Amino acid sequence: MQRFRNDASPEAYNLIVYLSAVALSPPVMRIVQHRMLADPRPSQLAEIYLSGLLERTEDSVGARGDDIVFDFRPGVRAELLGALRSKAARQILQYVTEYLETAHGSRVEFAALLRNDDAAVAELRRHRPFAEVSAHVLRRLDAKYETVARSLERHRMPDLTTDAASGAHEVWGAVPPRPAQLLDRERLLDELHRALTSGGTVPQVLCSPEGGGATAVAVEYAYTLGSAFDLVVWLSAGSSSVGGADRARLADELARRSWQGTEPSWLVIMDGAAAGEVLPDLPGGRRSTLITSSVPDWPEGFAVHRVPALRRRKAFPLARLHATEVTASQGRYLAERFGGSPLALELAATFLAVTGELPEAGPERTGPGNGSSTASDPAVEACRISLDHVLRTEPSTRDLLHRLAVLAAGPVPLTLLVGRSPKKSGQAFDPALTALRRLALLRGGEPGGEYVFVHPAVRRACRERFPEEELAEARRAVRARMVEYYGRDAPDVPALWSRFGALTRHLDPVGALGDTDAYVRELVLRQLRYLRACGDTTGCRVLGTLALRRLAANSDAGHPGVQALVALLADVLEECGAGEDAAALRADPVDWSRQEPGAT
Repeated sequence: MQRFRNDASPEAYNLIVYLSAVALSPPVMRIVQHRMLADPRPSQLAEIYLSGLLERTEDSVGARGDDIVFDFRPGVRAELLGALRSKAARQILQYVTEYLETAHGSRVEFAALLRNDDAAVAELRRHRPFAEVSAHVLRRLDAKYETVARSLERHRMPDLTTDAASGAHEVWGAVPPRPAQLLDRERLLDELHRALTSGGTVPQVLCSPEGGGATAVAVEYAYTLGSAFDLVVWLSAGSSSVGGADRARLADELARRSWQGTEPSWLVIMDGAAAGEVLPDLPGGRRSTLITSSVPDWPEGFAVHRVPALRRRKAFPLARLHATEVTASQGRYLAERFGGSPLALELAATFLAVTGELPEAGPERTGPGNGSSTASDPAVEACRISLDHVLRTEPSTRDLLHRLAVLAAGPVPLTLLVGRSPKKSGQAFDPALTALRRLALLRGGEPGGEYVFVHPAVRRACRERFPEEELAEARRAVRARMVEYYGRDAPDVPALWSRFGALTRHLDPVGALGDTDAYVRELVLRQLRYLRACGDTTGCRVLGTLALRRLAANSDAGHPGVQALVALLADVLEECGAGEDAAALRADPVDWSRQEPGAT
């Protein structure tokens, strides 16, 4: 790429930058040339064809003339997109939609596409190369287009030699955004796919240290090789109940398809689970299970696939994806210090791109999470450096970081973080949120979205950054926000179950389960009634037992909150045929909660 930049004419270099925003078919390349260059000449395209930076796609083998479709060699498009201005990218995408209408009769309104209009997205997806490139360009333009990009990529097929089915598939759940590019993971994806589609029932575990890429591999699998299944369900672990509304919806869907005479195959992905964690009570059928975890040791009955550290020669290309102007010496520094961890490398390269400075070690920590266990963790250290910078330059982020420190990692509802509605469209609606996303400390959170995604390493770095008294105040503030936004929801209304499901995993980390405040107790009871209403009796029992244990530690057996929990849990136990357990619970609630398994 550097050789082409040195040897090519200025017009040819400008043209190849513009072409990074389109699928490389000769008619489209000529349109971009004539629209974007003041003096278009055949020699400019000839320089690009002879540059060695292009290769034919597999789909155009044997094609001739204008039927040939090219693509850039790996890593080239990402580098060129870094030099493409936003205004030019928008113009070029507009020209692409006009070309599709003229040449193929596909009317894709550009403004509607940016709004994530279903019809516009579906029409552009008919032309897969254009949809995939447009998704990549939109993602680089602005994080607020992440939802549009994911919609365009939803039915993208893998570039691997596998037996994946060619039909569309559905992906349910709060799935983290896809990585900009997944490097050095093709063999692992292929190995994982063979195991999941072999017909066995053994859960497959993707294991890596925090920031090592297990979740990123699972996300890529869900959207590409997941097409081998009729349905993919994504669940975030780390909660006393991870089934809830997803379980009810899944049971209804399987029952509907069974009534139609089909037995669908489906894949459940449990992100961030521990070996001793209670797995959700989910329907059976033709189910495969994929688990991601940072815990290396798993008992018999699980097949463990260890995600290898990023190879040194892949570290520099990954850094260039996030810091396109990184020099060779800067790249070596980043690779040596952060290269084995994809998350650490992304954070460090993004820090360099945003600040123009190499990430250096931060000061000593004072928070409760500080300890030797994080001293050699490159992902946490990269988070620390970015946190120190953002706290210096954007003091408004402090309150938001407090909340991220006390909420659970994974998907966090925006309503728990920002004061204004997450449905508000248009420009960025919260400066603190924007500052954290800019440094890659958060993913998602675009206007119109419902969640941000918090990596466990980011949460750990936030926890160690602040003293316990500040975190205690943050927990109280989040509990008040929960009551304000969720305290009136009716647990027996299915339309509201997704709101309950988004909240459940955050109750214990913020201290809601043991809070003696009457409004918070009612909030917890509503969560338990929701789990009971949607059929997740296992989740209701586990979460209720944990709530009873937490509340009993702060009160006595006669407390109204304890009595309300006992009444609800005893009813659930009797419904499940566990009458003796229900009697033991009523006789001595505190002792029963301590002996009940599954609540920790």
